[in-house]
Order: sequence, then C-alpha cells, then structure tokens
Amino acid sequence: MTLNQNDTEKTLLSVSIAVMPAEHVLLKEISYLQSERKHLAKTLPWTLEEQLVDDVEDLHIAVAIMSDDLAVAAIVRKELIKQKLYALQEEKTVAQALVPEQLLLPWQAGQWTAEIQQNGNRWLWRTGAGSGFACNYDDLPLILKLTAEDQGLPQQIIIYSDNIEHDQSHLTTALIKSAVLGENNPVDNEGALANSIEWRNSRDIPVVTEPVINLLQGEFAPQIPWAKIWKQWRTAAYVGIAAIVVQGVYAIADYQLAKNQDLKLRQQIEQTYREAIPTGNMVEPVRQLKRKLSNYSTTNSSHFTSLLNDVGSELTKNKALKLQGLTYNEQKNSLQITLLADNFNSVESLRNSFESKGLEAKLSSSNAEGEKVRARLQINGKP
Repeated sequence: MTLNQNDTEKTLLSVSIAVMPAEHVLLKEISYLQSERKHLAKTLPWTLEEQLVDDVEDLHIAVAIMSDDLAVAAIVRKELIKQKLYALQEEKTVAQALVPEQLLLPWQAGQWTAEIQQNGNRWLWRTGAGSGFACNYDDLPLILKLTAEDQGLPQQIIIYSDNIEHDQSHLTTALIKSAVLGENNPVDNEGALANSIEWRNSRDIPVVTEPVINLLQGEFAPQIPWAKIWKQWRTAAYVGIAAIVVQGVYAIADYQLAKNQDLKLRQQIEQTYREAIPTGNMVEPVRQLKRKLSNYSTTNSSHFTSLLNDVGSELTKNKALKLQGLTYNEQKNSLQITLLADNFNSVESLRNSFESKGLEAKLSSSNAEGEKVRARLQINGKP
C-alpha cells in the first residue's frame, strides 16, 4: 500500500500531527554562528528575503535547530497554512504539529529517500535532515541535477514503490537525463550511483513520529484551550477562591481585634503614666517611666526610706502638729516638711527630737496663721 499524503495524515492523527503537502513547503538548511542563534528566528526572514520570490510579509518561516551550526528553515505562504488549519477545523481535528510531507520519509546521513506515488507521476524525495521536495516525473531530471550540484551525490538511494519493475526504468532514465549517471554505461561500477539504489515496497515505509520541524510557530502556534481547562477546573477554582475570601475575612477580623486591644493597652499605659507624672509632655510613656525609675538607685531609695521613717515616727508622737507638705531632695538627702502647729513650742520640741536622733533639723520659716503657727523644717539625713 502506498503511504501517500492522505494515508500518512490519517496514520498520524492519533499523535496530533498533520501534514503539509511538499509542493507548498520550501526547505532550506541554514548555517549560522553561535552568536546568531538567539535571534535566528527573527532575523532569518530578512536574511532570506533576496532569495524568495514572494514578499516576505506574505510568508511564514518556521525554524528548527539541527546542531550548533545548522538550522532548517521551512518557508510556506501564510494563506496556505490558514487554509490547512481551516480544513482541519472543519474536520474537528486539532493539530499540535504541522509537518512538511517530505520530512516524514525516513532518512540517515549519506542517503536520499524517495517514494513514488500516483502510478509513477509524483515523486516525493528527502535528500537531507532538513531538505526534500516533491515533483512530477517530467521535472525529475532537472531537479535531481540541481540537487546533486547543490548537495553532492549520496552514498545510497532508497526508493519505495508499489510497482518496482515499472518504476526502475523510469528512475534510471531520469538519472541519465540529469547526468547523475553516465549515459553510455548507466550500470557501470564507475557510475556514481550504479550499485547504490535499493528498492523497497511502499508498505514497508516506517512512520516518523518525531518530525524535524513544526510549522506551527509564531502566529500559528497552537492556542491554549482556556475554555476546556476552565470547564475542568472551575469547581476547584471556586473552592479555592472561597477559601481565600474566608481566610481574608478572618484575617481582617483578627487585625481589627488586635487593633482594638492595642488601643485599650495604650490608653491604660497613658492613664498609669499620668497618675505617676501628672504634668509634662508624654511622648513614649513606657520609656519615660523607665527612665524616671532608673534615676532612683537602690542606695538613695534606702536613704529616703530611713529618713522618712525617722521623721514619721516623731510626727505621730506629737498630736499638736499636722503635716501639710513634704519634699525630698535626693542629692542632699534632705526632707523639707511643712507643719501646722498649735504653738511655736510644739515646732521647737519636734526640732529638738530630730536632733536627738542625730538628724540635722533647721527651721526654714514660721509665721502665725490665726491661732495656729505654720512652720517649715528642713531635716538632713544621717551621713
């Protein structure tokens, strides 16, 4: 059975590969420098512009890297690709790859491969890793001659045919006309391809499942089926969105709760600060309170406590005295008290009692206030 274009395409549909007729695709093997590799697909259309008949704007050029210095360019008119894709769409077929027909023939280095189709009228050739063509029998001699001049002669030619006996004579005649074989001695060992042609049946053609180049690049690259993907994953998407929304609501609620707690804590700190320090600026109450407390060392606190204990014990003994004010000077370790006494003798008696305890007591001021006496004493602590 001949593996023609339609048969090949049907065979490959299972792996999502469609076939572009060889007559529509011009293949060129391009040598390039490593520095050109990154932008090769963009620069190649303008590099080939002078070699092409059609306007480069009307052409689609697909590129495949073969090696570190060799690439393949497949050139097709954009309109032909659009027609092909439309035909596939009408057949409800989605192709992940669109491959030049000639590159679906098997090939190896030093070899040309051909398939004879349509009762010998159509000849499909693959002459390299990224080169090949299709032609009718009448054009075969000229194209073989040009190919041999461009690529050199192969070491072997593999021909696939349904009618080998009929096609053998046709190929020999074509080779002689193309001057690839000598006209006078076509089977001489000195002839370039005299003993290198191998004929095989078309039904033995292996199917190529990893094509060299895919024409569906750039503007013709397959589109992601978002509608199908969404249909499959929308339930999971809705659940995920709902989870994110719920998490967001909880996060906002937690933030608001923490904010309210922080506000209450700040209010309590400010209230405590004002109870300890009623006046003055309040910028950082916690730090300011710590700084105030650090000013009182353990030694000074014990001096104050001892002095206050001595003064307090004497005041409680004398019922004729009433304490109205008290001020402590840390640096001098002195206590200044303001008293309201029944008479001056009571004040003097208190001062003497302080002296007897080893405290230095001085009368800072005194004055009559009605029947009472207001006096101010400064008591210095023990050294």
